[in-house]
Amino acid sequence: MLAGAIAAGRRELRSAARRLRLGGDWGWRGGADGGGGAAWRPPLAPPLGQRGAHSQPPQPQQQQQQDERHTFDLVPGTTLSIAVRRPGSGVIVRNGAHDAVAVAGPHLAVSRAGNAIAVADDASSASACSVSVELPQRFCGLAVTTAGGAVEMAGQLNEAPLEIESKGGAISVSRARATDATLLSAGGPVSAGELSAARVVLRSGGGGVEVKRLFSLDVDLSSAAAGRRDSDSGGSGGSGGSGGSGGSGGSGGSGGSGGSGPADGGSGGGGAGQAGAAPPRRAPRSAGSVGGGDVRLGAAYGQRASVETGGGALRAAHVSCAGLLSADSGGGEIDIGGLEGCASLLSRGGRIRVHLHERFESCFLDSSGGDVEVLISPGAAVASLQVQAGGGVRVDAALRVSGELGPTSCAGTIAGGGRGGGAAGAASAADAAAAAAEQAAAARRVGVPGYSTEAAVEAERGSGGAGGAGHGAGAVWNASRLARAGADGGGGGGGGGGGGGGGKLVVNAGAGRVELRALSWMEAVARKVRAGGGSADRDRL
Repeated sequence: MLAGAIAAGRRELRSAARRLRLGGDWGWRGGADGGGGAAWRPPLAPPLGQRGAHSQPPQPQQQQQQDERHTFDLVPGTTLSIAVRRPGSGVIVRNGAHDAVAVAGPHLAVSRAGNAIAVADDASSASACSVSVELPQRFCGLAVTTAGGAVEMAGQLNEAPLEIESKGGAISVSRARATDATLLSAGGPVSAGELSAARVVLRSGGGGVEVKRLFSLDVDLSSAAAGRRDSDSGGSGGSGGSGGSGGSGGSGGSGGSGGSGPADGGSGGGGAGQAGAAPPRRAPRSAGSVGGGDVRLGAAYGQRASVETGGGALRAAHVSCAGLLSADSGGGEIDIGGLEGCASLLSRGGRIRVHLHERFESCFLDSSGGDVEVLISPGAAVASLQVQAGGGVRVDAALRVSGELGPTSCAGTIAGGGRGGGAAGAASAADAAAAAAEQAAAARRVGVPGYSTEAAVEAERGSGGAGGAGHGAGAVWNASRLARAGADGGGGGGGGGGGGGGGKLVVNAGAGRVELRALSWMEAVARKVRAGGGSADRDRL
């Protein structure tokens, strides 16, 4: 008996020691007869967030995908092409070593052939990912394509081509001084701190565009929705029903292309328009109704620039274009805080506000019914002025108009301002409006497709005298000068950029109103500081 009890006790001790090595705790287990005894319970698994280093590893489907890193030696002229095909997957670009290119991301297919490096992700995976890129600051081109994912270029790119296509994702560029730059977002917003290239192509497809500093010889910028062009949206009144230039004796004496319908502001096309009073003012279009994004520019310098907003607003702190700035807002507002060089601005019903600097040359403004406000710096001379406005023209008291003004070329009323000798025989406002209605068929249109082009600017440059040659009737002032009231001969206190003693200003507001306002030296300097280096306008943009 005693020996058997001792043996049973030893077995129990060995069993208890084995249980202690396995872990667990002791609890009370009641028996069926009401008795009980000590019983061992296995350990409970701790929560996932509290597992330590000795915890069981997670299941394979719970493991995060590990990024693969690929590094290549840089050869000047190398181009890195990245194709991210997973929906929503993005790309972020930073600067790394000056002699290497690095790419990191999950399941990347990488190949290199000479100076071309191609990277593509695994399109079969449905989960979104992020591809990180490290580029040298110079001599390495970049081409990125995503399927709706955002592309952020946090570093710099210099002396190499840049191409980004996001297909709906946002595009952000910190600083790029590229040989050529192409940014296509297909609906996503586009922003850039500094963008410089020989040629810049930027199309947002309806998304907003914001560029603080833009330098280029040739700029093609559009925020209009894909598949829609402003020239197909009904056009401005001057083009009539057929989209012709609508001039009866255009610049250089050439006739219009024969528009078949009446024009805004009482102007017809090629002499075939219907005579009558000016139509009601056209209301500006809503940016949301046509799908165009707003375009905001800080400072833009270039040779040629084409801007189309598709109904969105165009706001720029300063624009200098030696060749031609051609802008079409499709109904949106146009506001340029400082303009130099040549420009053709068409708003199709939107308001236009422009500040002419000293070095402006030729400026064509067509609002198609929207109000127009022109601010003139003290040193800006206007050697040739033509204005048509069914809603009337208001001239600052500090300005003087000299030249011909009569009932056959006056639409609306004239308020404020001094009048030169040529304006002394002006008829009353009622007679002028009636005469303008009779002359509606032959009224001259400006700033419409087919006329406000680079050819028209060149024709204006080559025309002699104040106002040029071959101008038809229909303008409030035809072959006039605009100058400071105290200036001799209407010179206007300083040389303008027109090469012939001043620039050319042509305004057609249709049924809208026109205001010509002179800025003082203090106002002009303050606006230049804000537009060029101050923070007020930049914060507003």
